[in-house]
Amino acid sequence: MMEGIYETIKNEPGKYLVYVVALTMVIGTVVPTIILYSIELGPPDLELYLILLSPGLLVFLISIIPFLQVGMERKRVNQTMPLFVTHMASMVTSGLPLEKVLGFVSAMEDYGIIAEDCSEIRNLIVNYGMTVSEAARFGADNIRNDMERDFFIRLAHAIDVGDEMTNFFNYEQEIIMDEFLINGEATLKNMEFVKEIYVALIVAMVFLVVFVAIIPLVGGGVNEMMLLGITFTFFVLEVIFLMLAMFVMHIDRLWYPWSVKMSKDMMTSNDMLLVYLILLTILAIALIGTYVLLQGIELRIALPLISSPLLVSGMLIYREESRITNRDNIYGSFIRALGRSMEASSASLPASVRQISMHKFGYLSSAIGNLSKRLDTAIDPDLAWDHFIAETESNFIDKFTRMYIDTTGHGSSPEKTSYFISKNMNKFLALRKKRDVFVSSMTGVAYGTMVALAGTMWIMYAIIKHIGLVLETMYEGVASGTAGAFMGGIINPSYDLEVLSLVVLAILAIHAAVSSITLSTMKGGHWFSGSFHFSGMVIVGIACTYAVDAFIGVILA
Repeated sequence: MMEGIYETIKNEPGKYLVYVVALTMVIGTVVPTIILYSIELGPPDLELYLILLSPGLLVFLISIIPFLQVGMERKRVNQTMPLFVTHMASMVTSGLPLEKVLGFVSAMEDYGIIAEDCSEIRNLIVNYGMTVSEAARFGADNIRNDMERDFFIRLAHAIDVGDEMTNFFNYEQEIIMDEFLINGEATLKNMEFVKEIYVALIVAMVFLVVFVAIIPLVGGGVNEMMLLGITFTFFVLEVIFLMLAMFVMHIDRLWYPWSVKMSKDMMTSNDMLLVYLILLTILAIALIGTYVLLQGIELRIALPLISSPLLVSGMLIYREESRITNRDNIYGSFIRALGRSMEASSASLPASVRQISMHKFGYLSSAIGNLSKRLDTAIDPDLAWDHFIAETESNFIDKFTRMYIDTTGHGSSPEKTSYFISKNMNKFLALRKKRDVFVSSMTGVAYGTMVALAGTMWIMYAIIKHIGLVLETMYEGVASGTAGAFMGGIINPSYDLEVLSLVVLAILAIHAAVSSITLSTMKGGHWFSGSFHFSGMVIVGIACTYAVDAFIGVILA
């Protein structure tokens, strides 16, 4: 870990020093000044505590940047290793020397750091006259990731003992895939534990809000800073759970990136429809927000009104993600059929695709039919496959299709390659299904937490409001004389509930926003797909507050 952090700082020392030095200076001067002169604080002890804590907290966040970078690098490598080894296992079946295989995979940008390490190993072979085993062993000494380093050490040992490379990679892709699945399942179990802690902390925060809200009724001052501090703490708690999901969970991206499609001018009509829908949603939110602001509509009504356009766009994107998942599930059958057809009939790739396109492959049928037509034109096969990937909209199909075309194009066995790909893709999908089960459970927790937050805190608000009215009536009856002074010492008749209601609604909005991003992130979906859950949770939360008002009204009538 420490070596990785050292490398991160060493590679970009100027950039990191700017972050640490410049931001520390700004934080150490600007933040205390704002706290001292722009915010009216409570007791001096609390003031001093906030002045010292705020810069220290932000400086701590800056100082852990290298740790986060190393953690993300390790996660990316661990997630890429199964694809990398599957690619090499497929290429080895063509009989190519390992030197050339390393050269091919080092040119794959999708493999990131692994491709760079392969390039360095190949450089040792080509330019320094090392054998493959010597270069692999030497290169492994400079690799920080345990899984990748162990693989190259095993590769060097297999070459030294004369092991058949086809057999070695057959075993390796099984071992690394199994290790990947074990790590993924262990991560899901750990996240289940984290989820329980998260729910417990949310409950604790609710009790804290209730405690702070009751203090003014018994003579304490109305401490807005404490209420705002609780709101900020709630926000931090939600963000920490989001960060854990990002840094710990295995997350595979569902979508083939729109940015790549745009660069290749391959945006489909469905893609353009979703893009226009997102833009219209943003415009609708802006218009509704402006109308709400000008009309002065109550915040409880304004929140669901402003977020309501997100329901439509989020629902359509969510539906498209379900279709992508269905295409991923059927893709293994397609690639196996293609490999067997090419191997058995010794037919060309266009002829095999044409034969397969006569059969039904669910949501893939249309894309396969269009692929067959483009390949039959014999204009540009690579472009035909690019269009096929763009139409499927799947990131998985992109990776495995390019792997199949690349390996078979270099002479690998189509049947063996398709077998490797379909088998390992099914294992990826099995882990994805387990992750989807966890995400579904987390979705229920998010909505349940919203109901609990809205119901509990709004009941608190309604009861405090009623008690405040009763106490205010009592105080007015004895406002003059000794009795009035005594009552004024134990109650607070001027308690303004506006801040409390804003805090409650802010907590509900924060929970809806961060939880929707967390659900979208854990699923690996489009960044806008969580908008459906955001709008849904806001509507559920506000509906609970009105239900509480009706319930309290009936009880107190």
